[in-house]
Amino acid sequence: MGLGRKNLLYSMALAVGLLVFLVGYFICMLPSLYVDYVCEQNLRSVLAQHRAYMECGTYEAVRVRNPTACFSVEIPVSGDYVLLTGKAFSAEVRLRDQRLREVLDRCREGLFKAWDAGAEDSEELWEELGKNLEELAAFCQRHGLLVVADDIYTNFCYGEPFFPIRALPGMAERTVTVNSFSKNYIMTGFRIGNIVAPAAVIRAIQQLNEYVVFTAPSVSQRGAMWALRSRKELEPPLWELFRGRMQYAAERMNQIPWMSVPAPQGSMYLFPSIKRTGLTSAEVTRRILEEAHVLVLPGNTFGACGEGHLRVACTVENEVMGRAFDRISKMEISFQK
Repeated sequence: MGLGRKNLLYSMALAVGLLVFLVGYFICMLPSLYVDYVCEQNLRSVLAQHRAYMECGTYEAVRVRNPTACFSVEIPVSGDYVLLTGKAFSAEVRLRDQRLREVLDRCREGLFKAWDAGAEDSEELWEELGKNLEELAAFCQRHGLLVVADDIYTNFCYGEPFFPIRALPGMAERTVTVNSFSKNYIMTGFRIGNIVAPAAVIRAIQQLNEYVVFTAPSVSQRGAMWALRSRKELEPPLWELFRGRMQYAAERMNQIPWMSVPAPQGSMYLFPSIKRTGLTSAEVTRRILEEAHVLVLPGNTFGACGEGHLRVACTVENEVMGRAFDRISKMEISFQK
């Protein structure tokens, strides 16, 4: 009887422990379930608001554990749809309005024409892109669209000063500006940024942030605060440093017969064309790595229309880049003049 009683007590203890675990697990999952609900409600709201010029192609509920965000909107390089994805759903929304497709196509085509153009032709193309930005802003205002602007290289403009889309008339109240300290203040690895957006958007972001991230590391926050307070002292030397690197790299690239790039306009990366080789971006990238021992990225990593280009980071000293270009220039790659 003693042994049986012990087994009974042991079984009861296991049952109580399991019950406590299940209750605790359910409580822990409540924030996740709430994020699911908010995500799906946000998606349904977006589709309902823009049903006048969009039509829903497919909508399928997909359950995935551990959400990290609400939903994202991706405009593909080619095609006529916008893909919205998130934890609790996946939806394909086809654009009914032909004008939006035309504006986006002109922006994409103009951007790649500017990358492929010589230095003497690129200024006019960049001006055309600025006009497209105004046209895109006007379209968004007519149809009540929200713009998400990835403005993370604002300090690195070597031609015209940076002009954000939110500065256009009527765009401040419909623009979400995403910024990062990784580029403007060389704080790579600190994983901190900021968002400027209408109050309603900020409230939604804060609500999700509580359950997903909660807060950035305190060290990163203090570094970001110091960077903002010291920006007038920090920005000019950084601008001069990277402008010199970009100009030097562009000059060296244009001396290589099978590579060309327009005059740098901004950022710390160059996107040279290697179409004269007749090879794919991946093939040229592999050969540069194997023959010159220099690592670059194939242009199609950033979309199908990046094919025929390379992405080169100018984040090291000119002396180091010089040695890399010396080795690349010695490669035997056939090309068309």
